[in-house]
Amino acid sequence: MESIRMLNPFTHTNLSKNLIIGLMQFKIILEEDEDVGGFIASCPGLPGCFSQGDTVEEAIENIKEAIQACLESLAEDELHNPL
Repeated sequence: MESIRMLNPFTHTNLSKNLIIGLMQFKIILEEDEDVGGFIASCPGLPGCFSQGDTVEEAIENIKEAIQACLESLAEDELHNPL
């Protein structure tokens, strides 16, 4: 598994931050879900890459996993459908 570290930690609920995954940096957006509680995390650089968690920390951990899954899926698609 690739190393992951975060840049720009924050304490607010509707902010963005950057994640470093391997040699790649991804912006993530965290939003408080006022309807059901918890937090929604998305990665604008990977359309359709969303996750959630009961806490900010859990949402961040879950979006890390979602980003890795999206990257693995994209790599697999590239193997099966080369240019």
